[in-house]
Amino acid sequence: TLDFCKFAKQSKKLSFEKLVFDAIATKSNLNHTCPYTHDIIVNNLVFNDNFLQSLPLPQGEYMIQMLFGSDNIWRVQVDIVILIEE
Repeated sequence: TLDFCKFAKQSKKLSFEKLVFDAIATKSNLNHTCPYTHDIIVNNLVFNDNFLQSLPLPQGEYMIQMLFGSDNIWRVQVDIVILIEE
């Protein structure tokens, strides 16, 4: 679980969460601080082959599952499957 507003305010060091957030931020309207009182729009987001290049991951299949909620209700689930081959 990640408190998005706290994370967005304090995220400076390299982490998996920061990689995902930075990728989403380039294609969304997440360009201000919390609270978000409007729809969040992510448009034309593509994770390129070099997305996870800075993380030392071995070959394999990985899944990133993101659940987004507000007012104690899960609103969106996003599943991303990544295959790393050499």
